[in-house]
Amino acid sequence: MELRKVAEACCEGRIVLMTEGGYDLRALTESLQAAVEALAASSAEPSWLPSGVASDRGRAAVSAAKRVLAPYWKLA
Repeated sequence: MELRKVAEACCEGRIVLMTEGGYDLRALTESLQAAVEALAASSAEPSWLPSGVASDRGRAAVSAAKRVLAPYWKLA
C-alpha cells in the first residue's frame, strides 16, 4: 500500500489512526477494523471489501479529492 511505503520512507513505518467523538459505536468498530485490516493487508485490495461495492457517490468523492490534492501529492 502506498501509505505504508510513505510511512517506511519517512517515519520508520509508523502510522497513527485517530478518531473523534460522535460516532455510532457499531460504525466506529467496523470502520476501525476495516482501516487496520487494510493497513495490514499485503495487497491494495482489502479482503473485507466485496468487489463492486463502490457507489457512484463514493467514486465522485474520491475523484473530487484527487483533483484537489493532485497539485500537492502524487496520486495514482
